[in-house]
Amino acid sequence: MNSTEDDYEIRRTIWESRIPVEFNLDSSQPILRAQQSTFIMLPRISYFPFYLEEILHTLTGNALTEIDLSNVWLLNNGEEMIRWHYPIGVLYDMYRGKDQNLPWVVTVRLKDFPDELVRCLSKDSLKFMFIQSLKEASQIKHKRNIVSTMTKEEHVRLLTALKMTNLMNFGQ
Repeated sequence: MNSTEDDYEIRRTIWESRIPVEFNLDSSQPILRAQQSTFIMLPRISYFPFYLEEILHTLTGNALTEIDLSNVWLLNNGEEMIRWHYPIGVLYDMYRGKDQNLPWVVTVRLKDFPDELVRCLSKDSLKFMFIQSLKEASQIKHKRNIVSTMTKEEHVRLLTALKMTNLMNFGQ
């Protein structure tokens, strides 16, 4: 294998890696539950807000409004606040460290949003946060902002590839 093939295999492995996560509604939440918990395999490269609507619909049996979703926050194993604006894989490595028992148990809270966390007000705010993080990483890695030279269509394609975890769409 040459270095180009190696690079592709590394990128493919990163894009295809998934983490088993068990989501539970916090027991103090006064809401009817459709299910006690739900399990989902989440891509390491993606972000929790892409999946919250689906997870909450499964747990509660109801569709939540965007305002409801902006009040949702997550806890690592019912204890530490999870910072949603980092990729799931980074969060898993940060919070789980050497204790990587699976599945990763994440508790969902629907109220009492803590002041220390950044609120995800909408899917547009998630897109904005992602592009800003990408600009920062580009500046650090390449000493210039490559992201700013991308077209709006390239930004959309990148975000779609991220949501769908489709490496081929990303590479085009």
